[in-house]
Amino acid sequence: MRFLLLGSSAAEGYPGLFCDCEQCRQARAAGGRNLRLRTSALINDDLLIDPGPDLLASIQRHRLCLAELRFTLITHFHEDHWLLDNLLYHHQWFRGVEVPTLHL
Repeated sequence: MRFLLLGSSAAEGYPGLFCDCEQCRQARAAGGRNLRLRTSALINDDLLIDPGPDLLASIQRHRLCLAELRFTLITHFHEDHWLLDNLLYHHQWFRGVEVPTLHL
């Protein structure tokens, strides 16, 4: 089994947008792995857990493609765990070819 953690922060991301605490300042200065996206995970390239608002950035950061995605698990319906637009882009009219069913 391949498990890839795409993000591991809370709803506001880390460092926080409007936070000027010492930890957030240090994370901004250090960059790299200290800049965390909101929680999401990919298992075996075909199961995505929580397709939230940082999905595109996560996929680009890890140089991935979701063409093999068959299943999506949404743990709960807070906006940081799912973004409807992400699922709409799976539709045939965005890809120009027939796409397999995506099971939620």
